Amino acid sequence: MIADADRLELSIQRAARRLETMAAELAKIETEGLTADDWLRIRARIGNLTADFNDGISEVDRILDATGAQSRILRYLQLRLGETVTKEELSGVAGIFEWARRVRELREDHGWAIHSAVTRDDLRMGEYVLVSDRPNENLAKNWALARQMKALKTKGGTPSPKTRILEYLKAIYPRPADREQLAYVAGSARESMRCIEDLCLDGWEIVDPPPSDEVNRGGKRLAALERG
Repeated sequence: MIADADRLELSIQRAARRLETMAAELAKIETEGLTADDWLRIRARIGNLTADFNDGISEVDRILDATGAQSRILRYLQLRLGETVTKEELSGVAGIFEWARRVRELREDHGWAIHSAVTRDDLRMGEYVLVSDRPNENLAKNWALARQMKALKTKGGTPSPKTRILEYLKAIYPRPADREQLAYVAGSARESMRCIEDLCLDGWEIVDPPPSDEVNRGGKRLAALERG
């Protein structure tokens, strides 16, 4: 335990020194006469220092058993359950450029109800909220079916977005689909809303989920499997 505490302190100090060195590199720049080539050399030095900094941070992750970008993102969202979290926070927690992909995997593959501006009107771009402390099995099922419907082929070729939306809502009935799933199946958010309007005009009763449904807020579902 003492050895781990020592390693932890050394790793954090190492990361801190790299930040100090980066700040010093920038502070000593003389802007008068600075050329683009000079700036590239400075960026290269900053890049090396950043790599060392990230190594130190990764060592802290290993000591604290906080490895894996996806698991770190999930744990942070759980710590902030019901609160708005920014993309900058998630990027910092993940420590990788593909942090947004890890968020999508948590939502689509594992059923964690993580909302964004795509699924909730009260969120801005780059904001996220985890609304449940446990994964939702139906959310993952809906996404699996959405992928199937997106790739749906018939003897007549690729079905229209309207047909895909209808078949998708039937496939998940009586569960609702959220706005992101509908947009994915139709090809875009605008197209999905157009399809919903056309289906309603055709006699299909498509309704909103109940207000208590935090997972599918803003989504749609079929009221019945037959047209009214």
